Amino acid sequence: MLEKDSLPLAVYRHDCLYRKWAMEALEKINRPFHVAYMSPSISGILATVRSGLAVAPVALSVAGEDVQIIGPEDGLPVLPIADVCLYGTCDLKNPLVANLATHVRESFDTRRKRCLASENSK
Repeated sequence: MLEKDSLPLAVYRHDCLYRKWAMEALEKINRPFHVAYMSPSISGILATVRSGLAVAPVALSVAGEDVQIIGPEDGLPVLPIADVCLYGTCDLKNPLVANLATHVRESFDTRRKRCLASENSK
């Protein structure tokens, strides 16, 4: 699939930043591509990737451990990094708010560490 034939992409709808970044980067290196699957959900996109029908520009934090991460070593361009920010009130006295904020931070930290470990093992 990564040969120089038209690269099948599984992407979100037209207003998605990841879609825009991927298409612009592929156009910049003159890599032929086409939208093979479009979905409003990450579940649909990852199912398409897992089935081997397409590649997808998704955040490392949502790619499962069973998804192969591809990039420059596979002839594909580097995509920008998206930052995730957690905004809220300064009042974390409410235990529900504090626990949710902690869960979100820890979840992203765990995924980030897994992604870094995966990159370092290549």
